[in-house]
Amino acid sequence: MADLIARLREDGIQKRVIQEGRGELPEFQDGTKATFHFRTLHSDPEDNVKAYFKRGKAHAAVWNAQEAQADFAKVLELDPALAPVVSRELRALEARIRQKDEEDKARFRGIFSH
Repeated sequence: MADLIARLREDGIQKRVIQEGRGELPEFQDGTKATFHFRTLHSDPEDNVKAYFKRGKAHAAVWNAQEAQADFAKVLELDPALAPVVSRELRALEARIRQKDEEDKARFRGIFSH
């Protein structure tokens, strides 16, 4: 971990460790920070349901839909009782994707017509 932090402090890199793996996962728009924050949380990758859930939320927050779905699937595999929570997160992700697609359509409509 110390070597990772040292690499983050190299010249030209504008990143820092957020909360050092404690507390709630912040809402980031930049996937690098969210992924790094997850890696500080994720100490036992084999059966840490909470870590997979938080990483799924982090991927969803930065538009990594396939990765988020894979992590949520792992959560369901490890703890099927969380199906309602995972379903809610997946529905929210799908809704955000649909909304972004609509915004992109509106933004880029007529961009190539002269």
